[in-house]
Amino acid sequence: MRAVLDYAKHPAFSPAERAALAYAEGLTRTPVEVPDGVFEALRAHFDTPAIVEISVFAAFQNFNAKFNAALRTEVNELCPVGFPGARWDL
Repeated sequence: MRAVLDYAKHPAFSPAERAALAYAEGLTRTPVEVPDGVFEALRAHFDTPAIVEISVFAAFQNFNAKFNAALRTEVNELCPVGFPGARWDL
């Protein structure tokens, strides 16, 4: 996992993986910051459906991180906030 922190230089990552990680990093910034060069590097390795899939996954993970942080959830813990009328035994 530590290798991800230095994905741009770490030998464990292929050029395609580096492009996807740079794109995901820019996509999850607030505001979004994906320079043309980052997007062009992504397009060099992935077709449109794959880029859409990377985008959805990165955006979903970003949403989860913000949602969990706001609700103060722990890793792998269900949301501790009680919702009136909610049934968790379904």
